[in-house]
Amino acid sequence: IEVNLCRVWHSSLIESFFAIAAPYFLNSPAPKTVKLGDNLLLPCHVNGRPAPTVKWFKKNVLITGSTHSHISIDAQTHDLTIHAIDAMRDTGVYSCSAVNDVGSVNRVYNLTLLCRQRTLLKCSYV
Repeated sequence: IEVNLCRVWHSSLIESFFAIAAPYFLNSPAPKTVKLGDNLLLPCHVNGRPAPTVKWFKKNVLITGSTHSHISIDAQTHDLTIHAIDAMRDTGVYSCSAVNDVGSVNRVYNLTLLCRQRTLLKCSYV
């Protein structure tokens, strides 16, 4: 009986050890063009073990509900949605940061006004 218990403990220890992974992105989004007034979804699909803590920043400032009431963040997918896009308020650099005990990863989005068509915004990621 002692040998079997030891094997079970050893197996679970090995599984736990190999289940550790730094955060990584699950996809690469394509650049988008959106009309002013539309909603824009910025994906941040990440995985890692232990599960990473995900935070969004605009121009290196943490986005919170109190500072950006027109922005929502999905608690499950970590996607950020900018509601009713406005050129003056919403252009700039956005970043999704995922951190766990093993490492970190960042994705940066640049939201810019297209000069030729003042009703469109271009979103690209770096």
